[in-house]
Amino acid sequence: MNILLLQPRTKKFYVRSFESGGENSHPPVGLQVLAGCLRCHGHQVRILDMLLQKVTKTQFTGLLEDFKPELVGITVLTEYFGEAQKLAAEIKKRLRTCRIVVGGAFASFEFETVMQNDAVDFVIRFEGEDTLLELLEHIRFPDFFSPDRIPGLVYRTADGLQVNPVRPRTKRFDAQPLQDREVLPPSWYTHSGTISSGRGCGYHCVFCSASTMFGTAARMRSAENLFAEIYYLYRHFSLKEFYFVDQAFTASERRTRAVCNFILASKLDIHWRCLSRVDAVSQELLALMVSAGCREIEFGVESGDPGVLDKIGKGITPEIIVETVNLATRLGLKVVCFFMLGHHADTIESIKRTIEFGLNLIKSYSVKVIPRINTPFPGTFQYEHAAQLGLQIHADCWEDYSYVEPIISSDNFTQEQLRQLYINFVQRIKWCQN
Repeated sequence: MNILLLQPRTKKFYVRSFESGGENSHPPVGLQVLAGCLRCHGHQVRILDMLLQKVTKTQFTGLLEDFKPELVGITVLTEYFGEAQKLAAEIKKRLRTCRIVVGGAFASFEFETVMQNDAVDFVIRFEGEDTLLELLEHIRFPDFFSPDRIPGLVYRTADGLQVNPVRPRTKRFDAQPLQDREVLPPSWYTHSGTISSGRGCGYHCVFCSASTMFGTAARMRSAENLFAEIYYLYRHFSLKEFYFVDQAFTASERRTRAVCNFILASKLDIHWRCLSRVDAVSQELLALMVSAGCREIEFGVESGDPGVLDKIGKGITPEIIVETVNLATRLGLKVVCFFMLGHHADTIESIKRTIEFGLNLIKSYSVKVIPRINTPFPGTFQYEHAAQLGLQIHADCWEDYSYVEPIISSDNFTQEQLRQLYINFVQRIKWCQN
């Protein structure tokens, strides 16, 4: 079958780094993983990354008429939903028999909202590889493969919406094809060596949907499988810069050590960066990572207030943050710390303490601090229990959800106060880092 996979645009936040010369662009990893699975099963696949590929309506129509996809898959985050709706309607208008399936985080949790659009035929919840392959078998052989046999699928029947049981999360990562790098040339992206080496992190922060999206435990590819992809990309595409986008790349110290030892033994001339937790690394592990080419490590610290860190389920303290940042910088690593203002447990005073804590990290250790505004996205504990946590959500549409504009207030702060504190933090960071 001819299958088109779409990454929609959004008018806000995420598109900016792509439009400014692609200075921070990275490929759509999830779609590349799907493309790898589909092509291994004989399907013809194209990916349209609308964050990077600017296409007019005429060009988009031309693509549909030329490729004639029998199925279009659209990945949807919350802020992309409005654009995804328009795309689905346009596709259905041009290709009446084309099946449209929507997946991604937003669709997994707000599947009823997605299915209100008559142009959408199916929703795939959570991990999509096996569900999509089985859906294609149903489309090809409807009399022999009933949709009610497909876990993770949502579709319409004469009696209304049919929501099949959730599919168990896969643990067979090593058996899956690698991300398909042929459909979207790596040269298009500044971070073309972006790799997913696992899913989930094993923690349950109230502001994050990872545990509900990917399960309660971190699931990882083996060190051998991961190094094979690194080696392939190095030899086949001459890539020397890699970025591991897992929530906690170092969750398994044993695997991290094995990956580093493979890199050292192979003598590959590569550099890489990863995301981690401040309580998931040691001095010995960081030193080994540096020797194997790690140049940057990113930590989600979220707050500088111990009470807030405890109440949001982060499981760390300001002391651990400082200790780990100190270790990493002394070993020569560039450290990035992400902060989030406006947690349910925050007050004006705790936010100010967080701001001062972040600025002190810059002054003392030259870290890069990236501030965001807390936003209760669907799938997070704080979204499902906003009233219980004392949060009021003031969004007019799904596109309002982002990390740079406040849509919440509480008894402790207003939207405007949160906005001004965020602006103050951003400005003071610029003064410190410049």
